[in-house]
Amino acid sequence: MVGLTRHTQRRLLLLANAALVVAIAASLGAAAYLPLSAVGEMPRTDAASPVAEGPSAPRLAPLDTYRVIYQRDLNRPLFDPPPAPVVRAAPPAPQLTLRLIGTVVEPGFTYGVFRTSGGQEKLVTPGETIDGAEVMAIGDGTATVRSHGRVLELKVEKQPPPTRPLGRGLPPAAPEQRP
Repeated sequence: MVGLTRHTQRRLLLLANAALVVAIAASLGAAAYLPLSAVGEMPRTDAASPVAEGPSAPRLAPLDTYRVIYQRDLNRPLFDPPPAPVVRAAPPAPQLTLRLIGTVVEPGFTYGVFRTSGGQEKLVTPGETIDGAEVMAIGDGTATVRSHGRVLELKVEKQPPPTRPLGRGLPPAAPEQRP
């Protein structure tokens, strides 16, 4: 067996590839020039009709049936764009029913007296939670709370002085005396 140089091997490989490309191009060219009616042609029953008729003959649909296809816009996107997100207004935050009744502010001893939505009075220090609101700070007559993401400052509610009912608890009036 005769050894071939690398240069000769490459030339032979290039020549074989070129021959293969020419063969493929020739077969494609012949297929392009061959009339399509000659391939798979059905036997004709009548010289005037190009297609055989009868119950077993294929029926061709009218061209108007395909109008939807050839009138389609081929430049449109393949998928419809996603719908724009619906922006909904945030629901209003619930009304805070917590009331500040009083405060005690001394070094190391800070408390707030709160009335809850249930009417109970509770003593609370900063950092505790009452009725869903976190007490952040307590000052003289004020308290800062965080409720539903909002920071609110509550002030001590001024309560009217207690009224005594008229006519109760008073000594009876002395009858008038005439001289």
